[in-house]
Amino acid sequence: MGHTVQGFVSIETFWDVSPETPSIKDEKEEIVKIIGNLIVGYRLQQAQETVEQPYAGARYSAGIVARRIGYGSIMGVTDSKSWVKTLQVLHETIGSARLYGFTAKEITRAKKEIQASLETDVQTESSLHSRVIAERIVNHFVDGDVYMSPMQERALYGPMLDEITIEDINKGFNKIWENTSRLISVTGDTSLGEGGKAEIKHLYDSLSKINYEPKIDEKDKR
Repeated sequence: MGHTVQGFVSIETFWDVSPETPSIKDEKEEIVKIIGNLIVGYRLQQAQETVEQPYAGARYSAGIVARRIGYGSIMGVTDSKSWVKTLQVLHETIGSARLYGFTAKEITRAKKEIQASLETDVQTESSLHSRVIAERIVNHFVDGDVYMSPMQERALYGPMLDEITIEDINKGFNKIWENTSRLISVTGDTSLGEGGKAEIKHLYDSLSKINYEPKIDEKDKR
């Protein structure tokens, strides 16, 4: 069944970050977030491919903006009649991952994807236009990062990927969502009326009391 796309439903968390000089620890934490982003993305995609979902598309991301604001965000594109079910699915996706963590199979897949991206960057570096390289340097400068060539990134992140464990990924993911701040948004053509804010809060509070089932088979944890 198709969806008449009219709006967005999202669950987000934000926290303040104290700006510091970039370090190896920061780089590792960033890679841990990227791995988590990829795995949640895999789960959302697989869910949409195997069972009809109340949303037309969904995505997840987490990271730090300008070294000052940390965030975690999961969003679904849906229609006005399906916002409740979409919020339920998105909340369950986060809740299940927090309770049961990720699997070795999922983490291996994400690591391979990152490694492949690093290799591709190295192989295509010589063909990049000087303007593209200049833009990358400027973006790193604006974000407060130290610019590295693709070969330097591969040399740093390759061994780092090998060292990152399941425990690192699960701990990093939970650290994001242990923050108590939540911004629940229902936007677009969905009309909730004057009591909309209270309705969303009531629904979210009720979802927060649910103990979800794992999203993966126990055998995949090995």
